[in-house]
Amino acid sequence: MSINTVPKNINNKGNLIIDNGDSGDKSTKVTTCSLINGGILKDTSGSLSVNKTFINSGYIWLGYVSRFDSLLTFEASKTGIQNSDTIDVSGTNVTVNVPNTGGGCICGDSISTDLSIDTDYSLYQTFWMESSGSCLIYHEY
Repeated sequence: MSINTVPKNINNKGNLIIDNGDSGDKSTKVTTCSLINGGILKDTSGSLSVNKTFINSGYIWLGYVSRFDSLLTFEASKTGIQNSDTIDVSGTNVTVNVPNTGGGCICGDSISTDLSIDTDYSLYQTFWMESSGSCLIYHEY
């Protein structure tokens, strides 16, 4: 069984956990028009999609926890992500193909982290990969 939730807006100023648990090969999809995070947001749902406004001034931890190999789907609108703090993508395979502003950090510290970055977009971020087994790929078109 797949669980999908579509809140209009998420405005987090505290601690918000979206946890799919160990649901086998099933996934949870979270789609929202606006995500404004000023607290701590932990999302292990498997799919986070923001259609319009994505602003982070807190800590976001995105990871898919399952006994099956899976990709994390991390989508933002083409206007991009405004990140002035930290988005942690440890243990996931993530593609950043939208503008990133705000001077924050997108990081990964797990051997199974693959971060792919499309340099056609404005990228005012620090990208930090701690593990020597992590992979950072820049795409130039």
